[in-house]
Amino acid sequence: MIEVVADRGQNRPAERPDGGDGRHLPAHHRVRRHVDEQDNEEANADHHGRELGPGAIQLEQVHFSSGVAALTCTRKSIHEFDWLSILSHLNYTAHSMMRGQIAFVWRVVLIPLIAFELLAVLGVFAIDLDYTLLGLFLTSSTVLIGLEITYSQMQKRLQQTLCWWAVFPVLFTTVFDAAGDFLHWYSQYPLYDAALHFVGSFAAAAFLWNVFTASFQPQRDRALLVWSTFTTAVTLGVFYELEEYIEDMVTGGNRLGDGPDTANDLLLNVLGALTIVGLVVLFRIFKRRTKS
Repeated sequence: MIEVVADRGQNRPAERPDGGDGRHLPAHHRVRRHVDEQDNEEANADHHGRELGPGAIQLEQVHFSSGVAALTCTRKSIHEFDWLSILSHLNYTAHSMMRGQIAFVWRVVLIPLIAFELLAVLGVFAIDLDYTLLGLFLTSSTVLIGLEITYSQMQKRLQQTLCWWAVFPVLFTTVFDAAGDFLHWYSQYPLYDAALHFVGSFAAAAFLWNVFTASFQPQRDRALLVWSTFTTAVTLGVFYELEEYIEDMVTGGNRLGDGPDTANDLLLNVLGALTIVGLVVLFRIFKRRTKS
């Protein structure tokens, strides 16, 4: 056993003639010294175990370095987490899944709707609407024809197809326009017409952005594409108001509304198109910052 002596308040091993390593001690002294050292190590382990809890002794040294490495890796992963890549991957996956079925989707939705509206126009059955069947029939038919022509030309000339995010808003607006007439939501909810004007212009701008970016490649002047998308979407909104005016002249209805209502519709058309422009600009800024 190592003898300990006091020296000015400090404990230190007593000097031994054999150098303190016990090599020159008798065998029974070396065995006793080894047992005492084991007892000291167990006491220290028991002390740390009470402070750190069960299993802490094994984890303290084995997993400390790996924990620091994992923490460093986690911080690096968060720092380099690329949301743009994730969104692009999700968009690519959805586009790949819908590539062969996108035309089937809008045909399944629009053809039965147009057939129902046509039968109602021909007087096969009577139905009470907020506005006119002629306006609904013309709107749904124009949307279907526009989708078919655009889809055919993009496949023929560009070997591309329409994206799901450009088609679904158009279908949403067309279906809810018809539902608002059939279910009298236009008359029951004053803001329903305003909401659909905004969403309709948003859908038109998204559709146009898809067509323009696919048609004008390489995209040398993206600002021109943004401006063209905005102005064309607003122009379509103006033509829609003219269609309402002509419909009122032919049928004697009041779909166009008064002056303030028309001005509100035009304003909401502009705001809907501006929303797409804003999303495009924000996406470009976010993409540029992510790359830098």
